[in-house]
Amino acid sequence: MHAKAILPVVAFSLLPSFGAAEITIKPGTSETRPAAEAAGGAAAAVPLAEIPAQADLTAISLRDIESTLAAGTAIAAIENELPALSREIDARFRENARIVAQRASLQLLDRLERSWRRLRDTVLEWNEQLQERARRLDRDRERLTALDATWKESLRLARESGDAELARRVESLLSGIARARAAVDKQRAHALRLHSRVTAQDLRITEALKVVRQAREDTLGRIFSRDSPPVWDPRVLDGTGTVDSQESWQAQVATLESYLARRPGRFVLHAGLFAVLAAALFWVRRRSVLSAVSDPALQRVSGVLMTPVATALVLSFLGAAWIYPQAPRLLWAIIGAAALIPTIIVLRPIVEERLRGLLYAIVAFFLIDQGRAVAASMQAIPRLVFIAEMIAGALLMIVFLGRLRRAEATSARRRIRRHRIGAVVACAVFTAAAAASAAGYMALGNLLGNTVLGAAYLGVVLYAVVQILDAVVIVALRSRPLNLLGMVQRHPELLWRRARYLMMTAAGVLWSLFVLGRLAIREPILEGLRSVLAAELHAGSISLSLGDVIAFAVVVWGSFMVSRLVRFFLDEDIYPRAHMQRGLYYAISRTLHYLILVAGFFFAVAVLGFDMTKFTILAGAFTVGVGFGLQNIFNNFVSGLILLFERPVQVGDMIQIEDTSGIVERIGIRASVVRAATGSEIIVPNGKLISERLINWTLSAHRRGLELPVAVAHGASPKRVIAILERVAAAHARIQKDPPPEVLFTKLGPDWMGFELRAYTDHVEDWMRVRSELAVAVSEALEAEKIAMK
Repeated sequence: MHAKAILPVVAFSLLPSFGAAEITIKPGTSETRPAAEAAGGAAAAVPLAEIPAQADLTAISLRDIESTLAAGTAIAAIENELPALSREIDARFRENARIVAQRASLQLLDRLERSWRRLRDTVLEWNEQLQERARRLDRDRERLTALDATWKESLRLARESGDAELARRVESLLSGIARARAAVDKQRAHALRLHSRVTAQDLRITEALKVVRQAREDTLGRIFSRDSPPVWDPRVLDGTGTVDSQESWQAQVATLESYLARRPGRFVLHAGLFAVLAAALFWVRRRSVLSAVSDPALQRVSGVLMTPVATALVLSFLGAAWIYPQAPRLLWAIIGAAALIPTIIVLRPIVEERLRGLLYAIVAFFLIDQGRAVAASMQAIPRLVFIAEMIAGALLMIVFLGRLRRAEATSARRRIRRHRIGAVVACAVFTAAAAASAAGYMALGNLLGNTVLGAAYLGVVLYAVVQILDAVVIVALRSRPLNLLGMVQRHPELLWRRARYLMMTAAGVLWSLFVLGRLAIREPILEGLRSVLAAELHAGSISLSLGDVIAFAVVVWGSFMVSRLVRFFLDEDIYPRAHMQRGLYYAISRTLHYLILVAGFFFAVAVLGFDMTKFTILAGAFTVGVGFGLQNIFNNFVSGLILLFERPVQVGDMIQIEDTSGIVERIGIRASVVRAATGSEIIVPNGKLISERLINWTLSAHRRGLELPVAVAHGASPKRVIAILERVAAAHARIQKDPPPEVLFTKLGPDWMGFELRAYTDHVEDWMRVRSELAVAVSEALEAEKIAMK
């Protein structure tokens, strides 16, 4: 057994024989404290007899403290990263001042604010780790102080007793305590100094955030004001020197170098993600290439499947925001430029031919924008580039509109109309942005131009992502284990369309939120919606809001969707593999449908904020009160449950009740639907199906008996007539062979003989047509045999 487990047991066994010198041992640790000190008094010496055992326990405590001191790997990581972070903050701070001085766009300011906030999150996390480290060291310091006082008193007792060996052991222990305390004090001072340095960087980040936020508020306040001289003013061209550009470039390079020094493992993570995605896509291509020739669905996504490297690069770059948190602008420009080539490779075979030129133009605009973002701290160059970019965008839209007019005769008019509307809006925005920026309304020009460009970039990215995910869904539906499901085998197109609809909807929502954010109206709109949804209407002790009502409706709608999905899965995958009695499938599906709806309703009521106990009481009272007035409805409801579980009548049965006859189409919660032979649908209350006399032609077997009376003149042999009728009935394709048709001699008249042909058909819903065809066949057969009918 380990010493840590033995020594506390030994120490506790010795405690009862000592009074004032009891030692308190903290549960779960090897820390020893004199009882007097634990009670708040002065330190008491360890009795001589207990010194060996307590010395071992104290040695264990010292080893615990030493292991705590050696476990400060997080502090060492902070100390290693802090110089690089300080250099990065210095470079970002200088660049931040230049960008703010140039009255940057809202989009650039938002990007700066996000970058500073992420840096501050890192600094706050470091501060929390350092504070926790300091608190732990303070606790260790207090433990060592108490131990030092206790063992100094014990050393005095050992010396007075004349036991030199015991005194030397205590002296050695005190030396270890002194060394541990010195190490703790050193690390505590180091942690406090490091905390002070990190706090200083936090203050700088806070200051930078304050400057950026103030610049953003100023920009919002001057959206419709002239904030710069017009582009033809000579003062604009005076600021195009190279000194600022060189300093800006050097600052951004320094920021990037500091970031790389702090997070070198991020590039390894990105490479690993790309390798995994590429390997998976190569595997998918190998599995799909053989069937892609004959499979129309795979042909639609063959462009994505045939370029696994480019597709993997696009997907890996989509996660760049998570892989490279706090990345500087220069790194984002490099990532954006590096993502262009694989994006073009993926989209080129997918995009319509008339849109490929537009795709290349968007890519060119993106490259220019990355260069403009890198040069954002310069004075006049970004503005001049922006104006040229807006003019080029307007001209491009005019050319594109001309191509759309020529293509209208050969393409879908609805799609052409959408493209034309988008081109007209983009052309107007480009023109307005160029005019506003040239006239000195830089905030307004940047807002409009950057919004339309950002919307185009995100649209291209989302379109590529949807196409890639579309390919993944199609391949997954044709691969194991999904292709083993019955619903996938029978309804692959339906599932693919539903998945694509969800992806397109999600992409549309993301794109809309992005555009609203670029226009700086997303937060006001969302805040307004939150206010409207949170507005409450009070009625006594009940308070409801529009948000609660919408949540109630969504939950109820969701319960219907869940029920529909569950029943679809049961119908396609469970029931075909299960061997149940006829009608049991329908009973299970309807019961599950009702249970899911009831559970969804109660959950929706809980979402409204009602007390479920009070709601149950109210529902019970309401049920009793309404039950007297709605006896028939409750009777029909209970009868419906009896029909589902007892199954005297099942869906698909041929029934006859009074003058109503037909096929049972549906058994509902209150009434059932019976389709008559005329094609009309008859609504029959469930209570009537339970309480009244009813003929079910197909209860034990799904077949209908046919009775056809036949009368022939005297002169024919009855046996011959019976044989002819049985032969005709047996030859009919829709007459069952088991049991075989039967003919009975039923009546004998003065000049005629009466026969009755009895047969069965499994075409229950079409029994009258079968009976008619059988009568025609009988008439023709008797006529062919020269037997006259009466």
